Amino acid sequence: FDRVRCKVWTSSVSASRGGIVKAEKTVLLAAAVLCCAASQGTWSQTTVDCERLASLKLPDTTGLTAVVVAASQFTPPTPPGAAGAARAAAPFAHLPAFCRVTGVVKPAVRFEVWLPMKDWNGKFQGTGNGGYNGSIVYTALATGLQDHFATANTDMGHLATAPDPGRWALHHPELVVDQGYRAQHETALKAKAIVQAFYGKHPSHSYFVGCSSGGWEALTGAHR
Repeated sequence: FDRVRCKVWTSSVSASRGGIVKAEKTVLLAAAVLCCAASQGTWSQTTVDCERLASLKLPDTTGLTAVVVAASQFTPPTPPGAAGAARAAAPFAHLPAFCRVTGVVKPAVRFEVWLPMKDWNGKFQGTGNGGYNGSIVYTALATGLQDHFATANTDMGHLATAPDPGRWALHHPELVVDQGYRAQHETALKAKAIVQAFYGKHPSHSYFVGCSSGGWEALTGAHR
């Protein structure tokens, strides 16, 4: 529900010549109670609601997948080194159940959208990256999800390269455009369409959270 106004109507039994006017006070009060309960209810989606998202037709988008991840069961890609893996596990230990949607916007913008299975706050939160980007920032997604946002992140349109972190851009001006602004913009458009399909409503508010490269990503998006 978006915003539901609840009002309790009262009625009185009155008599008129030739008949009786029935007062449906009980029915009216029951309707008011249901209305108020609905306005205070929480979002709760099903596995089928999630899996249906894989069949969405989004412009210039391929490889959509949608699966339910049970509470506390998400395992991100393992970073180099056992110590790094131990540190990486911490933000995900207490995640609620969520619908994990992945996809690619042509030519190579990978994105993920995480949708709370219940208790969605009605809002969307895009998230930023760091350095030269090149990977999904799972910790940013986890933070948004824990605050009950529908949240999204992107690798900015390329895979990280090493030891030269900018090698991906050589002879690929289209990837530079994606890194510059397009990847975040397209991710936001796709994510909001996915939110609408999953919950049946658009986000009431949309935000962007980021630092380091996420800062210029936010400013670039705002300026454009």
